[in-house]
Amino acid sequence: MFLVIQIKGLHSCLSNILVKMTFIPDRKPLECYTRAVPNQNGLGIFNEKFTFEINDDDIYKRLCFSIYDYEQEIHRMNFQGCLSFGIRNTLKKQKVI
Repeated sequence: MFLVIQIKGLHSCLSNILVKMTFIPDRKPLECYTRAVPNQNGLGIFNEKFTFEINDDDIYKRLCFSIYDYEQEIHRMNFQGCLSFGIRNTLKKQKVI
């Protein structure tokens, strides 16, 4: 389970922000999106929970979070940046806590 709480330090020119999560590499990538939230003072607050079933093959993949500025009027997403985490490393840290 992943909880997307907020994104800090967003550019003030961005209007609506959404996050896309993808397991990579994958032939047919699993993708999930948050809802689009307004960028208020460089902070997007989501508070959304996502649950993924992770198989043995997924341990060596990465979970990529991509940030988009969503132009609602014309239904266009503009890529802003991304970061990724190794699934194996993330699971190890959860077991320690």
